Amino acid sequence: LEHYIPPSLISVYDRQIQAFMQAQTAFLKPGYTIREMAEHTEIPLHHLSAVINRHYGYHFNEYINHWRIEYLKQRLDQKEWKHKTLEALAHESGFANRTSFISAFKKHCGTTPSDYIRSMKDVA
Repeated sequence: LEHYIPPSLISVYDRQIQAFMQAQTAFLKPGYTIREMAEHTEIPLHHLSAVINRHYGYHFNEYINHWRIEYLKQRLDQKEWKHKTLEALAHESGFANRTSFISAFKKHCGTTPSDYIRSMKDVA
């Protein structure tokens, strides 16, 4: 059953979610769940799910993966991150394994992590 959430409440939730995601790194924990996020943000689970699905246009795992990949991309130009293996990058970004990392990265960026990193080196 679809729940109607007034636009004013959606914008309150949006600000709460954005502030939480920017201030916390809970998404780096492999297996992070929507239930945990609902507890952390104090947004009712069904409202959180509806906002992520309808307002952001993601399923929860895609949303979390989006944050993980953006987190990683912001760090790839740091010296200590440049020489890490794909396994290490996946782990440090909160992915459970290399395979889920590569497939999420490809879906989000349209390229593999290896090609992305290689293109960064070409620019540098």
